[in-house]
Amino acid sequence: MTWSSTEALTRIDGAAAGGEFGRSIGLWVDEQCLFGNAPYVDGARGAVYAISGQPGVLSAGSGGYAQGTGEGAYMSATTRVSSAGRVAVAQVGDRGGEGSVFVLDGRALCAGTTGAVD
Repeated sequence: MTWSSTEALTRIDGAAAGGEFGRSIGLWVDEQCLFGNAPYVDGARGAVYAISGQPGVLSAGSGGYAQGTGEGAYMSATTRVSSAGRVAVAQVGDRGGEGSVFVLDGRALCAGTTGAVD
């Protein structure tokens, strides 16, 4: 299985200019889903986006997304995906700079689930 794209994915579901979409990515090969982050979107709240498709074809806006807990959280400074589809994301600005890590359900994100993490 190979992945390629004929166009750059620069704007996904509201990831505005300056959001730095793609700073960190993770690929879940079994479910053909790519996860990309945008830590500076929405007042640096940040978000991680799921982009699903067939090998060789990525469809922008095809999956869901999870947003950070609040302004300045910088969600998904890093994105890692396990073989079971668990997506680990960091929020380095959460809790007054203490930071936190969330483990998200990659299957739900690939299917289109959206919302903020708690």
